[in-house]
Amino acid sequence: METRLHELSQIHRYIEGLDKEVTMVLQNLQWDRKRLLEGWPMSICSYNHNHRLPPDKKKSHEKECFLKSQGYMKDDQFLPDPLDANANTLVKLNTDNINSIINYASSADHLFKKVVIVFFWN
Repeated sequence: METRLHELSQIHRYIEGLDKEVTMVLQNLQWDRKRLLEGWPMSICSYNHNHRLPPDKKKSHEKECFLKSQGYMKDDQFLPDPLDANANTLVKLNTDNINSIINYASSADHLFKKVVIVFFWN
């Protein structure tokens, strides 16, 4: 028990020393400790209430956070927006694009299986 009290005392002295150093730095910078501890106004993320962020970063953060909550990763690539919403074909993909998407999906998820489907047109 005595050893623990001695270690606790050492930690307490160490923290006091650090506090004095921080106080000196703040005084040299002419910063107010109380104002710094109050912090800046923060917004709460709509998708994860543990995320607190500056209001000017909220929109971009929430876009990423929403995608993450849906299971997407930061480096995932999405199909482009349709060129014309009234067209019969909304997204045009060539064979290389299709193969790239299938290869990425099969390498990223071991449950994804490649299957060849043949269509016959009359």
